[in-house]
This record gives sequence, C-alpha cells and structure tokens, in this order.
Amino acid sequence: MTIQKAQSTDHKILTQITKLSKAHWGYSAKQLKIWEGELTILPHHFDSHEVFKLLDEGQVVAYYSFKWLTATKVYLENVFIHPDYIGKGYGKLLLFDFEKRIKEMKPTTQTVSLDSDPNAASFYLKYGYQTISKKESSIPGRYLPKMEKQLNT
Repeated sequence: MTIQKAQSTDHKILTQITKLSKAHWGYSAKQLKIWEGELTILPHHFDSHEVFKLLDEGQVVAYYSFKWLTATKVYLENVFIHPDYIGKGYGKLLLFDFEKRIKEMKPTTQTVSLDSDPNAASFYLKYGYQTISKKESSIPGRYLPKMEKQLNT
C-alpha cells in the first residue's frame, strides 16, 4: 500500500472510483445520472485541490482530495474507495494520511470541514468529526451532514 500525489492524468480512474463507490450505497441509476457532473473528476480539479491516491500493487483503489479555505481551515472534498476495498481499513488509512499531511503542510491548521454522504457520517464521527449543520441535497428530504474537526496543533 502506498499513498502518493495524484496527477491530472489520473482523472479518469478517480472518476471511475467515485462513481463505483457512490453506487455501492444503493443509489439508483437515475440518481447517479443526475449527479454525473458532481461525480466526475476533471483535469482542472488538480489546479485548485491537493489530490492523493492509494495504490495496492500499483493499482489505484482509493483517493482523497482537499483544498485550503484559509490559512487555518481546510475542506476535505472527496474520499472515495473502490467498492472491492470498502470495509478493509482503507478509509481510516486515507483519513489519517490526510490529517498528517495537512499538519505537515501547514502546522497552524486548526479546522477540517467536510460535507458527508449520509452513509459515511458514522465513519467520520468515529474519528472525531462532529456534525455542525445539515445541507439539503438534490434528493428531496435528504440532507448531507456538514462536519468539522478541530485538529491539535
């Protein structure tokens, strides 16, 4: 297992992982089609985000991406794992790598924020993130937990 910086040329495999991972949670094909734009990673995403991929025997199986909002606040935008690797500890590995990496990049970082899929909220809660509000999604009656974690600096 290695985690390394992704390149814009990785956008197609990252998009594939994103779509497969989202489908893993039982969303309908119709809903996934509505989210097509949101689930597609384009090459320009790498201009404004830090993107890191997890490789297993040279194959990309997961990734995360984030962007800096201020000098002390970072937004974790994506954490997606290929369905064949969900439930094997890779999410924890990615999250810990992310937190370690941002502390190394900017030691004064104090807050991580994210919008969680409702199916992933318990994962983030397990690692110290707290729900601070909810954001209405494109599915009527469905809300995305807006979560934050204060990091020790």
